Amino acid sequence: MNFWKPSLAFCLRSVQLIALAKSSNAQLILPKRIPPSTNAMAYNQEGMEPSLDYTITLLFERDGVAEAFHVQVTLWPALEAHDILLSTPIEITKVDVGHFENKQVVATDDDGPLELVREVENYGPPIVNQKWRVTRPTKGPVTATYKALPRQVNDSTKNAPSFDLRQNFGGIPGSGLGFLAAPPPGAQLYNTTIRWNLSDSPPGTRAIWTWGEGSAPITKRLDVMDLESTYFMVGNVHSFTKGEFGVYWLGSPPFNTTEIASKLLQMFHRMSTIFKDNEPTYRVFIRHNPFRGSMAGTALKRSFMFSYDNHDFAHPRSFEDYVLFLTHECVHNWIALDAAVWDNWYTAGMAEYYSLLLSHRADFLTNENLRREINKRLTMYYTNPLVKLSNKEASKLTWKISDAQRLPYGRGLAFALQVNALIQNATGQENSLDDLVLSILELDRAKQPYGVPEYLRELGSLLGSETQAQALYDQMSSGTLVVPPPDGLAMFGFKLVREDAPLWELGFDEYQALQGERIIAGLVPDSAAEKSGLVNGDRILNEIVLDDVRCDVEGVLKLEIQRKGSEILYFAYVPRGKALVQRWIYADNSQNFDEL
Repeated sequence: MNFWKPSLAFCLRSVQLIALAKSSNAQLILPKRIPPSTNAMAYNQEGMEPSLDYTITLLFERDGVAEAFHVQVTLWPALEAHDILLSTPIEITKVDVGHFENKQVVATDDDGPLELVREVENYGPPIVNQKWRVTRPTKGPVTATYKALPRQVNDSTKNAPSFDLRQNFGGIPGSGLGFLAAPPPGAQLYNTTIRWNLSDSPPGTRAIWTWGEGSAPITKRLDVMDLESTYFMVGNVHSFTKGEFGVYWLGSPPFNTTEIASKLLQMFHRMSTIFKDNEPTYRVFIRHNPFRGSMAGTALKRSFMFSYDNHDFAHPRSFEDYVLFLTHECVHNWIALDAAVWDNWYTAGMAEYYSLLLSHRADFLTNENLRREINKRLTMYYTNPLVKLSNKEASKLTWKISDAQRLPYGRGLAFALQVNALIQNATGQENSLDDLVLSILELDRAKQPYGVPEYLRELGSLLGSETQAQALYDQMSSGTLVVPPPDGLAMFGFKLVREDAPLWELGFDEYQALQGERIIAGLVPDSAAEKSGLVNGDRILNEIVLDDVRCDVEGVLKLEIQRKGSEILYFAYVPRGKALVQRWIYADNSQNFDEL
């Protein structure tokens, strides 16, 4: 389990770029666009609404490998001098995006060429933005062009959210955030058209956008964030499709894509029913990482990107692992809370909760497998060395250490289990967490506030006490250990029991060991890592997935090491500290709890 996949709402909250994992409010409309030659006077007389009209041309190298996008966008309304014409990120959560040839955009209007001034604005972690301002008032629609280049990656690139444009098996996948320049984000809705120019593309080239496939124009009414929060894939694309649901990939992934896609379709239909969603569109895109980045994904608008790496060919995951992971990503389509950066426990934890519980409801997980998967996640939470940090404190370390990245998932899951049990107990089993989540989702759909205050209001109503709801939230967010009621999953035959376990301790600097040259540094004295024989300066050669070890208190970390002046060496140890910490897991009721 590699959960490097924060929701976009979390990543961009600091600049109020919201609504990435929201349910769709976009409406399909008839294409109504302004060709570049349209006269501004005629345009005004027609009284047409603000529009964005993109034509994306795929550019190829001599060997038929897609190398870049030529993007033309015609936009309205007119601008005043010094207004921002186009804007796009150049960095999101440490991912470099928005690579334009010569960092240049060329634009014209009815009066001719426009002089543009490029500016870079650092909003602070996690986003840096680039924008182009006009130096004079514009007349009529403006047409801008630029060449969008894929991000250059190699085997030492650090795994990160899937925002970038990337070359993959002769094609290009990526998100709108990685290349699509647009007006500054805001509430303004645009009649947005995407069309592909594939006239010079090799036979068999396909182009897919979150909202549809093919070179014919696709028009949606979207705000800028909903536009950029979509995925694209073009090239020799393979797929599994049923209606407006599709799974798309380039190359040959090391797993049965059709089998997995078929099961995910079933899960999507079940989730759509649970979350009362009638929108049939949902698309999943699969890409290969040349670096260590397996079981990684990022959910955007009605779609997500899933990544695998070379390690998966030699060590493929189980069918169950893939389906659970993809179900988790799919849940993000409905789970969102308009909250601060450090309040991502909701999107992370609820995705964990529903990916497991809905898989059980769909008879994909047996009772025992459900218990096992919940306990793995609870083990990671309770033995996390940062478990006592507040949400706000942990968020400051998110991009530095995976313990901080993992914390919202485990804490959010434990809180979901706690809240569900309390709601059921307070309402005589008449209500559950489903009712709370649906109330938040309905606020989102109605474009009403749907943040922490609304969450606490709805929770307080279900519990019969807003004071209790506030206290639960305050304790959780401050770092107080979250322990669900023991009988919360009694309907499955489970009982929560205490079984203390040693704290997770990798034993060396994770950041330096998992990127670049992957050198062991900062070896902790007297740690299991040091006792195994590792020394500072050792270079890690093999691929490791920390979560696979982190979820098991007896899990062994195996390292293949290149040491200066030595042959390749092999080490194995249990990355745990000496002191035991409080851990709560679910036991089957048939067990003798006095022995646990």
